[in-house]
Amino acid sequence: RQLFRFYYLAKVFVLFLFGCSPKVRFESTKPIKIDVSMRVDVYQHVAQQADAIEGQIEQGVQNKPQSALWPLTGTAFAQEDINPKIKGAVDSRKARYSELRDWESKGVIGENHKGFTELRNQAAAGGDLGKVQSLIASENKDRQVIYKNIAEENGISLEEAGIAYAPRIQQGAASGTPIEVEVNGKYQWTIK
Repeated sequence: RQLFRFYYLAKVFVLFLFGCSPKVRFESTKPIKIDVSMRVDVYQHVAQQADAIEGQIEQGVQNKPQSALWPLTGTAFAQEDINPKIKGAVDSRKARYSELRDWESKGVIGENHKGFTELRNQAAAGGDLGKVQSLIASENKDRQVIYKNIAEENGISLEEAGIAYAPRIQQGAASGTPIEVEVNGKYQWTIK
């Protein structure tokens, strides 16, 4: 019976200890400032960088004016300098852009939520599977160079840079491209 009382008292003590959280008060004569907008600003900056880089890749391949006022205004992307650290990766991506879009529009290659390409339909690649896998590996290697540079510039992780960059790539993807999007807190694949 004493063991039962000890067990009961121990249980009550543990519940009391963990069930009651102490109140913490901060008293200061000076106001406390918290900057909650910093992370939003970083992602907005990454989105702007993504627009500039992807615009250069698309413009370099399409080689056509983006608006009726082009002769008077030019394009914003042509005026921006590419960071020398990523110039090689951007040039390589320009060179494979048309081929990548072709495989994406067939549903073979998809754009995931982390900003990288993935093989989505192996059967549709047919006899070109090795070629497609090589294309994916080369594209992802160049994207990693770009994301690494963006991560270093903005003080974020490589993964955060890719996730912030991904919506811009998905936006520019061809119709028929499998894209991974967030729906109700979970990622799922859909066709653009």
